[in-house]
Amino acid sequence: MKKIIPLIPSFNPTNSLIQYVKDLYKSGFLKILIVDDGSKDKKIFEDLKKLKYCTILTHQINLGKGAALKTGFRYYIRNLKDKYDGIITLDDDSQHLIEDTFKLMNFFDNNSLILGVRNFNLKIVPLKSKLGNKITSRMFKIFYKKYISDTQTGLRIYPNSLIKELCYLDGNKFDFETNVLIYCIKKHINIIEITINTVYINKNKHSRFNPIKDSIKICKIFFKGRKKYNS
Repeated sequence: MKKIIPLIPSFNPTNSLIQYVKDLYKSGFLKILIVDDGSKDKKIFEDLKKLKYCTILTHQINLGKGAALKTGFRYYIRNLKDKYDGIITLDDDSQHLIEDTFKLMNFFDNNSLILGVRNFNLKIVPLKSKLGNKITSRMFKIFYKKYISDTQTGLRIYPNSLIKELCYLDGNKFDFETNVLIYCIKKHINIIEITINTVYINKNKHSRFNPIKDSIKICKIFFKGRKKYNS
């Protein structure tokens, strides 16, 4: 199996992040990157720094998920690229099961973006999340002629062949991950979708993604992206 390093962008996480990181280590990930994106309470990150396998990168103010991912990507390129084959990104709320990280790794390809996609037809999916996803997936198909079943999944594998280029993409918030999809389509980079467990903790109350408001913003990005990244 290829050597993949986890990258977790984090903003005001709960204490569950510490156990999640420990579980990742126990499962075989011997180094983990975490980006503190300007969180108010630093205690969790101070505790994580005590773990020898954790590297904590810090934003002094909140810059957004996209900016946190790019900070992690740049650190990886400078310090770790020669030791690993790629990065797997995880959200900080423990909703990405460790078994699913290995499921994605089984499909690793040096020239493909791999997405862990959720099943939005399940009863456990909040209505707003289900509606938001259907809007963005269908609009993506209209604009780019490809159906992506989960455009906002945070569980992704980025191979080394992609990472450096993605550091220069627009977007510092949720729009960055959308721009990644657009970039891959425009550059004819393969996108592999792997079905993962659909987990919503406390009905996703702590999510910072607004399924309706942010879905509208994403559709605007789809429109603007048609003129970008031409081959």
